[in-house]
Order: sequence, then structure tokens, then C-alpha cells
Amino acid sequence: MAQQEPHIGNNASTTDPYKCTACHADGIDTSCQTLCNVCRLSLCDKCWDNCLPHRINPPSPGIPHEKTNIGIANKIRDILQPKRSDAEEEELHRTDECTTWFGVDKDENDGPVFQDYGLYAEIMAEFVPEKRRDLHPGLISFVGQTGAGKSTIVRLLVELRNSGNQEYPTPVVGSVRGANRPTSGDVHLYIDPQSFKTQTPMLYADCEGLGGGDIQPISLRVRDQSKDPTGVSLYSRCRSKYKKFNKRKITWMDSETPPGREFAVGDLYPRFLYTFSDVIVFVQENTRREIKNRADLQPPRTTDSVIEMLLKWANSALETSSNQPVLPHAIITLNKSSENGCDAGWWDTNNATKWLFNPLEGQFYSNPKFSRYLRFWTERGKKIDSIHDLLLCYYASIRVVRIPALVDGIGRPNLLKAQVDGLYMEISSANRESRHNKRSLRMLLSADQLHSYLQYAFDHFSSNKDTPFDFVQASFANNPIPQDFGGNILKLAINIRDVRPGEPDGPGIFMRDLSPIVASCIMLDSARHKTLGEP
Repeated sequence: MAQQEPHIGNNASTTDPYKCTACHADGIDTSCQTLCNVCRLSLCDKCWDNCLPHRINPPSPGIPHEKTNIGIANKIRDILQPKRSDAEEEELHRTDECTTWFGVDKDENDGPVFQDYGLYAEIMAEFVPEKRRDLHPGLISFVGQTGAGKSTIVRLLVELRNSGNQEYPTPVVGSVRGANRPTSGDVHLYIDPQSFKTQTPMLYADCEGLGGGDIQPISLRVRDQSKDPTGVSLYSRCRSKYKKFNKRKITWMDSETPPGREFAVGDLYPRFLYTFSDVIVFVQENTRREIKNRADLQPPRTTDSVIEMLLKWANSALETSSNQPVLPHAIITLNKSSENGCDAGWWDTNNATKWLFNPLEGQFYSNPKFSRYLRFWTERGKKIDSIHDLLLCYYASIRVVRIPALVDGIGRPNLLKAQVDGLYMEISSANRESRHNKRSLRMLLSADQLHSYLQYAFDHFSSNKDTPFDFVQASFANNPIPQDFGGNILKLAINIRDVRPGEPDGPGIFMRDLSPIVASCIMLDSARHKTLGEP
């Protein structure tokens, strides 16, 4: 068997990972499938019990010694601590270009354009048309600050939840060399292996990181440098026969001084993702000093900034959409949490959610970061008693999941996998609830219908900066109102609603404004056709 490093950390043994290290030192070959996450040694059951630290299991430092499956440890190590050269990393970025869904680019005249690479249509084309009619994909978006680990979380979900032999594309995880620079640009789309063959597949949208300024992401730098002699990007080489490019000029951007990447990431991309996502996963780095006493554990100082990011991100999108059928669910993922020595209860999602929000409640009304959002909703008659109430104005639910970190190369692979599994369960549950709510409102879109709505949204946001995207108008574009009595009455009701925003609602329009007109039309139609019987 080829030699490989089985252990997490820099001091891993160089022996065969599936042979007991202690037995090997005594000249005996003993097969084993486990290693110690702290000692970083492969040990058989007998040698494990003979090891003094395992008999007393002391904290080192605060991390328990745990039997860990070698295969799981290797997979996690390769994701969290990738070892690759610059050339290998560039090749990964070139391959990952095939997963780009949409983004902002420049045309031949350096004018701003919105580029749809057609990836969603390509993925759905793997299903035959008959199945697509009953196919209801769920969109799960991953957003957060540059360097928080969004791509890492997506890759963990794809690889650790893939129980089959088929490989699926995964994001390129950033290396230490590029820690202060965005790794991937634009918005990429990945498949959830576990649900992909079902009628409710989940798709992961990995969005370019917030707060990266106008620095060009590493992947886009590689793309721009990877062109043939004619200037054509090598990106085209990985396009399949299903994929269609759609380039739309962003007419409201000033071509002389177009907004930079930060505007696209912080304002334009949220308009699409918030509008169509079933679940939004906000990834926040939570690295902190090692804790000796659980009583010392407090939410990070940036907690209010995390909440502000959720509010700001959703607010910019909510202002540019109307008649959105349901709000997306939000899951805050505290990545690289370094409290590895805490008991199981500390990693529970319910406890983590309370832990994050409770300290903020006392300063809720006085915190200037929340004041404008609070004022916006209270002026509209919304009763807001807590930060949780405020967030529920923008999201259907809020959950918090903690993902453990490696500390000095030492970690808990078993715990990390359990937390990733827990995150997946939270995503699946929220996606299921979103689908149920849309179905009850008769707004659950099939795969083909969602594609039509996406194209309508791409057209809309490319040509309108301030006009909200209207789901009802998109529905008309997708299914025009029939030219009959019922269709025209509906169109009239919608026009009344548009010219009198805020009053009344749908039933009120029909009861107060349209009932005499409808009755008159019915009587006129009856008279014209000489309908028999009493009215």
C-alpha cells in the first residue's frame, strides 16, 4: 500500500496508515482502522488500551482522545488542510470554472454585463422532461465574509454526505497563502449528492465573499490568464452541449465608472439569492482563544456585526422584490469554533441559538446597528420585542450551528462530522418546510418554471436598479392571463392594487371595488345571450 499521512496535524506518522504504529515499532504488522485524533497515531484496540493517555483521557489541550476512523480523518484533513502547489491550485480553479452559475463581467468595450453561464439549465437537463414537471429543486445559498469558510462548508457537505461512488464537483478551498484574498468569484452552483436523484434535489449556491472590496478573486485572476492566442477564455472548453450563455448588458450601471465587485457582491447578488433561496446559510468565522472554563465562554465580540450582516443583506434584497411567496430560512454557521473541549450539550443547535442571541437582547433597542431596521418595521405596525423578532421580519426561521476548528493541527474529526451532519439536517428540514409553504400558497415551482423565473429575474435586475422584482408580474410573463372574463377581472384587480399601494388587500378589492362591476358584467352577459332562468 502506498505511504500516506493518516493523521491530522504536522507531526503525523509516516507509517502505513492502516497498520498499528505501536505494533510496527515492535516489528509486528497489525491492521487497524482507527487513529487517535490527539496522539495522531494509528492504533489497534489492544495498543489503544495500553496507552496511558487513553486510560486516563486527560485534556490535551482540552481536547479528548477519541477513536477516529482513518478514512474520515483523511477526508477531513484533505478538505481543511489541503497540500498543493501553486500550479495544482490554479488547475483546480480552471476546473472549478465549470461550476460558475452567474456573475458580473465586462464586455469587449469594458461595459458592465451580467453573465448567466447556464449551469442551472445544464444540471436540470440531466432529468428527462417528463420528470422535470414534478421536479422541485431547492436552492441553498452560502454567504458570508471573505475567508469565513463558505467554500469549506460546501465541500464538507458534499464530500462527507456522499455515500456513493460517483464524484461530484466541489469548491476550491482557500489556502493560507491567499487568506486575505477572495478565493472564488461570482456565484457557483454545486449538487447535493444525497438528494440529487430524488424529486426534490438541493443545489448549493456558493457566493463570492462579502468585505473583499474590489480585489479580484483568485479564481477570476486564473480565468483571465487562461486564454488562448485569440483571447477566448479557456472556460468555453468545459461547456457542454446543454449549456447556453446569456450575456445581458447592465443598462443602469455607468459604463464610465461602473460599481466595483463589492457592489455586485453586497447588493446585486443578494437580489437574486434572497429572492429565490429556500435556505440561506450565513458562515461566520468563530476562531477564538482556547477556553479552560466553560463559564468563560461568551459570544464573540462580532456577534452584533453578524446580526447586522444578516439584516443588511436581506434588507437590500427585500427592498427590490415584492409579492415574494415565502421568506427564506436562515442558518448561522459559526465556523472554526475552537471550544473543542466542551461537552455535547454545548454543540447542540438549540443551545447554540440561545447562546448567540441572549446577550444581545439587553442592548437591542440601544444598539445603533439595529435602529434603522427596527424603525422601518415599527412604523409599519410590526411589534418587535427582541432581536429574534426583528430577524423574523426577514427570515422564516433562524438557527445556529457550530462547526469545530483545528487547534494547532489537532481537532475532533468525529465531532466535526457530527456537526456537518447536523447542519445538513437543519438545511434539509428548512428546505422541506419552505417547499411545503410554497405548495400551500400554490407558488411551488417546478424545475422548468424556476428556470423561467430566474431568466425573468436576470432580465429585470440587469435593466432595473430600483424597481422591485414582482413575482406576480413574473408569473404573468411565464403564464400570460387568458383573454377571457376571469382573466380580465384578475388583471383589473391587479391594476387597482398597483395604483393604490397599501390598501386594500386582495379580498378587499373584490368586496369593495369589483363586486358591482362583476355583477353588472354577469347580468349583461346573461342578457346578451338570453340565458334562461332567474338570476
